[in-house]
Amino acid sequence: MDPVSFIVKKGINTRIIGNKLKYFEIISSTMDDVIQSGLNGEDEGLIVVSESQTHGRGRTGNQWVSQEGNLLFSILLKPPREIVNLLQPMVALSLQASIKQYCNFHVDIKWPNDLLINQSKIAGMLFESGTTAGKLEYVALGIGINVALQKVPQITAAYPVTDLQTHTEFLVDRNELFSNIIHDLDAAYWDLKLGSDPIPRWKRELEIEGKLVSLNSNDTIITGLVLEVNDEGGLVIQCENDNIVTVMTGNLIERKH
Repeated sequence: MDPVSFIVKKGINTRIIGNKLKYFEIISSTMDDVIQSGLNGEDEGLIVVSESQTHGRGRTGNQWVSQEGNLLFSILLKPPREIVNLLQPMVALSLQASIKQYCNFHVDIKWPNDLLINQSKIAGMLFESGTTAGKLEYVALGIGINVALQKVPQITAAYPVTDLQTHTEFLVDRNELFSNIIHDLDAAYWDLKLGSDPIPRWKRELEIEGKLVSLNSNDTIITGLVLEVNDEGGLVIQCENDNIVTVMTGNLIERKH
């Protein structure tokens, strides 16, 4: 049974996320489908799920390897502009909690929006937004979670890839996990709209302040000491030449303990 059929059969009790569900065996990109739905005036909460994607993508134009049997989905959101910068930490914390509760092991959050088990990547997030005449029209949230990889991708990256099943003593039911994730995300998003602030807890979970890091931001390698994570989610870094820069996005290459 696919994840959408499972949720419909089991029943879904959410306020926003999951008010409409679409399932595909194969699609070009769940993100593209959600973005088009946002442009067409679809209400927020739509979830598009697919078994595989022909043109799945991650941050900074990277390809997201899409294999059947995992969780690949995108969500249409239409948040107030003032909470957009809180979506990333909110989603990361919610996914971390869902996976921890279901699989019964700790999951680390890697800046800015990956989830790791023992320094290996098991999940990633992508956010894309659209505006018209300065007005925020939508935010598309893409999520990929490696549940049980048929083949571990051989990628040249600082953090290798793994899946949940490798680290779980029981058989992971991805449909049950997906249902838990959707309900948890909906509750977290509702709380965010009511004024909750995920930033303090997110900063603690990142455990990156006071660490020496090296990262690639816009094809520039930046190395230095993380002085703080600011309230917009950026890293304030004191570089090796003592210059202080704020980095809002990038790929973390190394973090020295």
